[in-house]
Amino acid sequence: MRLQQAMLAAAFIALLLVSCRKDKDLRPPVVEVLEPVAGTTIAIPDTILVRVRVNDDHQLTGLTIELLDEGGAVVATAGTITLEGSSGTYERSMVLMDERSRPVRTPSPPGPRMAPTTAAASGR
Repeated sequence: MRLQQAMLAAAFIALLLVSCRKDKDLRPPVVEVLEPVAGTTIAIPDTILVRVRVNDDHQLTGLTIELLDEGGAVVATAGTITLEGSSGTYERSMVLMDERSRPVRTPSPPGPRMAPTTAAASGR
């Protein structure tokens, strides 16, 4: 009888450990840039409104918005927004500065880069 109880207790503990394991976040969040639309002409210096919609199957904790050049270097940032929930629409102003004023077209990619952070990805 004691052997059966010990085996049952061991099986229960093993089941409990497996069920408490956190799921890995294998899919990145879906990010849709709503504003500015691709091809928008902007005169530098200027401040633009960046509006994005994000959606994920895990809790989102933050969203970083950056504008990249063709080489992938950050040329402007709108900072990081603290998020709660797994989806939403967010907007932030982005200041664009240069030594000289010249017209610029917002590129398709690389364009604004959105980097949502999930609770599973950040280890929280």
